[in-house]
Amino acid sequence: TAATNAIDWLTDFGFGASVEDYRALDIPVLLVRGEFANPAMVAMTDLLEQALPDARGAIVDGAGHFLIATHAQKCAALLTRFLTVADAALPEPTMVA
Repeated sequence: TAATNAIDWLTDFGFGASVEDYRALDIPVLLVRGEFANPAMVAMTDLLEQALPDARGAIVDGAGHFLIATHAQKCAALLTRFLTVADAALPEPTMVA
């Protein structure tokens, strides 16, 4: 999977969003990291949680960098809860003629 990982990193180098760009996002966001995430990931999720107006942070106990592979059920449960709450907050759809 190293080749895929290298390709993923290529997308990061051209991305240039500011803190103000994140503050302008008016959507619910779930930020998840592992308990044993590296310091850079901890710093990124902490900064994003502070900048995003509707962010929720979660830390998966016992997980490291590959938490979606090593703790898939915990991640799925977090995502399910997040989407259920986000969906409940949406207004009822209306018909437009």
